[in-house]
Amino acid sequence: MLSRIIRQWLSGNLRRRDDGTEIRGQWEVVNPLGKLRANAFRSMRQTLEINTDDVLHRIGALYEVAYRKVKNISIDPTELRNLAAQATDTVRLGLFNEKDINPAGWMSYAVECVRDQHPDLYMYETRRRTMTAYHQVFPSGGRLTLLPDPQLAPVPNTPAPPGIDSNYIHLIDIGPAYMDDPVYQSLCDTPPEQLPDGAMLPLLHVLYTIEDQEKNQDIITIDTLLERYEDRLYPAVVEFLSYPERYESQRTTAYHPAVFKLISHWPQALAESLFRAAFESGWNKGAQFLPNEGWAKDLIEAFADSPYGPPK
Repeated sequence: MLSRIIRQWLSGNLRRRDDGTEIRGQWEVVNPLGKLRANAFRSMRQTLEINTDDVLHRIGALYEVAYRKVKNISIDPTELRNLAAQATDTVRLGLFNEKDINPAGWMSYAVECVRDQHPDLYMYETRRRTMTAYHQVFPSGGRLTLLPDPQLAPVPNTPAPPGIDSNYIHLIDIGPAYMDDPVYQSLCDTPPEQLPDGAMLPLLHVLYTIEDQEKNQDIITIDTLLERYEDRLYPAVVEFLSYPERYESQRTTAYHPAVFKLISHWPQALAESLFRAAFESGWNKGAQFLPNEGWAKDLIEAFADSPYGPPK
């Protein structure tokens, strides 16, 4: 499927001379002119901390693909084909949207190249350096950012998550009908301090499988019930956001506004660690739920140069 998409894109975008031969593109970083080469390489070498010219050439070419797409400048399909062929299967899947180039996918390709040179570097820092170098080489390269991660970045020193009690496991598949479930209704009548740990993960699963619902005077909605757990919910939230595939979440990312609305009311030590991990994952929408406190403002400032764009 992917090979067919690439072939279709290439066949539809080849530029040829009258004699049928291909016209090669002019690559500003791969084959730069004058001072651009020295300036670009010096900037990339310093920011990325990579001294191998071949690697810098390759990353520069990936930058060029993204830049030319953003600026709607033609790209040599031969160069494009050669670069795509060198990517891993996972990265290659994100290089094109149908027949069109996906600039964020090519930047992820560049991140992978930098990662190969710095395997011990924290992933967020790898991404930040990669995007910083791109904007240094192409200061007019548009507001290009990476796509958010599907799962939460690592949260240090998190307690073990609660298990799933067999009394509540059926809630995982119940969907919008949860309000009519007698077990759920019994939880609504349970004092907050007595709400069972074994229901946390199933209840989070319910939250992720329904659309927003109107408040019901007789039945407490799922977000309100979860709120009653207060910060006891912390280990379950970290588990659910970190491993959404375990709970068959169908969302593009594990970010959910209702969850971060809950988190915003927790003690700083817990809330700050989760918001920090969220911003490291590119979940910038969570910024709207930050409390009006000094640590929250400092966090926004710390991520001003985020590879996903500044949180707002």
